Amino acid sequence: MMKIEELIRKYQISGLVSNTVMVVDDEIENVEVMSLFMGKYFKVLTANSGQEAYETLKSKDCDVVIVDQRMPGMTGVQLLDRINQLDRDITGIVVTAFTEYQAIMDAINQGNAFKFLIKPLDTPQLLAAVREAMERTMYARAIRQLVGKLDHKIDSLEQKNLELQQMQHRFIQAERFSTVGRMTSGIVHEMGNALSSLMFIGQELQRLDCTKDLHDIFELSIQGLESLHRTLQDIMALIRNNGVVGRLYKKETNVRALLQDAVKLARLNKEGRLRDIKLRTGADLPPVILDRQRVIQALVNIINNAIDATKPHDQILIEAAAKDGWLNITVKDNGIGMDEEVLQHVVEPLFSTKESSGLGMGMYMVDAVIKAHGGFLDIHSKKGEGTMVSVVLPYGTDL
Repeated sequence: MMKIEELIRKYQISGLVSNTVMVVDDEIENVEVMSLFMGKYFKVLTANSGQEAYETLKSKDCDVVIVDQRMPGMTGVQLLDRINQLDRDITGIVVTAFTEYQAIMDAINQGNAFKFLIKPLDTPQLLAAVREAMERTMYARAIRQLVGKLDHKIDSLEQKNLELQQMQHRFIQAERFSTVGRMTSGIVHEMGNALSSLMFIGQELQRLDCTKDLHDIFELSIQGLESLHRTLQDIMALIRNNGVVGRLYKKETNVRALLQDAVKLARLNKEGRLRDIKLRTGADLPPVILDRQRVIQALVNIINNAIDATKPHDQILIEAAAKDGWLNITVKDNGIGMDEEVLQHVVEPLFSTKESSGLGMGMYMVDAVIKAHGGFLDIHSKKGEGTMVSVVLPYGTDL
């Protein structure tokens, strides 16, 4: 496969970037300091608001925008969304604080930010990020021109266009994976500390001879946090291992008990308790050999999706049946459903229909876990009518 650089030389494409960076911040001192530093390496444009930056970019050449997230009137992510509508392949870098979780989520999910940088800024890191962004802009514009130049070559256009788009997609996807990994790593660390403290509190509750109901509620809450902690660890592992699940810890498992535990965990949140979750299983279901914790995590994720897709008091039906050496677990809801386009991408990484409330890693993880067990997912959905997700797992798998 020919590289982009080779195509650029072959078709004599030039003038892709103007080596121009725009700095946007409502604090004038920050703009001055960053402009002074950036001016050593690039042409610099400045703006003190999102609207001013947008108006300037309508008529000025620019390759990379460095924008502060917290600005009055228009946030950094909102500005990048408007810049994206100009259709000029300008690459955005968001400057934010680690505590601004929602801003980071927006930048990841909307896909308009190439990178986000955490304050306080490290100048070598900033310079490296801008140079990477400049390269991304060059590649994006080159791809746009190459597609135009190759348009008349009908026989080979589709394949070349697909290859170029895949190259651009992989380039952006790798950075977004890295972003998710860094953010997840910090959350996992903090959650691990919190779990240690909660386990200590649980030991103290036992020592104080608390009521059984209080102890059971506390234990279930701990299980929920542990499940979430393991899910985040699995997401990090999937990112590191290119979608491959780590070692499975299989054991013989009672199917009904497995499903009951998944339902209990899904009901830990308020919305879960507001749904009519029904569980139906055959009385003679044989036990299955699997990694109990990982499959529970996968089932909880599917049930949570059903909860998100339905309204309070709607029914979610979970059934399990064994046939011809396979265990079939189905989760069915009568919620908002999905159209064909969404259905085609539902297990892809970083794909989410939940806008800023999800990373788009849940069903990707579910699919990876079930495939690691030698099983598969079967998903049926219709817009406005609901969704049925079938988890199909083999019986007779070795420990």
